[in-house]
Amino acid sequence: MYKKILMLTLLLICSTSQAALINVDINKDNGNVYTAEYALTNNGASVIDAFTLYFEFGLFQNIQVLNTPTDWDVLAEDPAIFAAPLPGLVDGLALGAPLAVGDALSGLKISFEWLGAPNVVSFSQAFEIYDPNTFDIIESGSNDVASSSSAVSEPSILCILFASLGFIFLRQRKKGVSNYVAN
Repeated sequence: MYKKILMLTLLLICSTSQAALINVDINKDNGNVYTAEYALTNNGASVIDAFTLYFEFGLFQNIQVLNTPTDWDVLAEDPAIFAAPLPGLVDGLALGAPLAVGDALSGLKISFEWLGAPNVVSFSQAFEIYDPNTFDIIESGSNDVASSSSAVSEPSILCILFASLGFIFLRQRKKGVSNYVAN
């Protein structure tokens, strides 16, 4: 019995939930210029009033906001704008109603020049959800972004795989013990 509880605990730990889920679709425009369309889903317990997406120093330049969601103020800053190796950013602030729990925010379109390997857009993008009044960070994390991003991060997939294998092992072991007792 304790093994089942241990496996269930492992599964619950592996299925980490995030208050914000960020999906990104990237399309090549021309040369090394790309367009990224973002969708932010609020899976948390409170509203989202502000967020920041970070663009790693050395991989991006000429970051521009092409389209913003309705009632949101969004600005972009290139990496190293202050002549220091700092990341670029896109910062969004709700002007009207914030993003309610269970709702999704779409319509954010960003253009950037990719400085990484030609024709291979793959990077880890850090983000923060914060309170615009106190600047306290409510949530932070990162997404692995490529031509199309996944909602489940790689560590969670591996964790679920190992938990599933553990359940199969326990089930097979239980079958083996019951077959041995029956004979």
